[in-house]
Amino acid sequence: MIISIAGIAIVALALYIWMTRGFFSALLNLVCTVIAGAIAFALWESTAFTLLDSGQDFLRDSAWGLGLALPFAVSLAVLRVAVDAILRANTKVDAATDYAGGAVLGAMAGMIVAGVVVNSMGY
Repeated sequence: MIISIAGIAIVALALYIWMTRGFFSALLNLVCTVIAGAIAFALWESTAFTLLDSGQDFLRDSAWGLGLALPFAVSLAVLRVAVDAILRANTKVDAATDYAGGAVLGAMAGMIVAGVVVNSMGY
């Protein structure tokens, strides 16, 4: 029950944030989130095994959850910084398109983030 509420809250928060920032910014965030998710799932097993081989009990106990969450968070942060540095200007569309498009794309990115968070917490 609590994990479902957390997932819904993540999606709703992402929807609101990207709705207020606009369609183009939400599109860039969605692309970065999809790529970060692909990187995280590609590195999940190797990162988890690396953490399992470490000598610390906490890392061994949470290796599978951290093995997914850490590559996702790091790659998303790096991609967002890189995209924001490369694309400094924003495109302007009418306000209705900005809000509606930002909300839809923000919700999509929020679903991916919520999926990764819920998956990580499950381990």
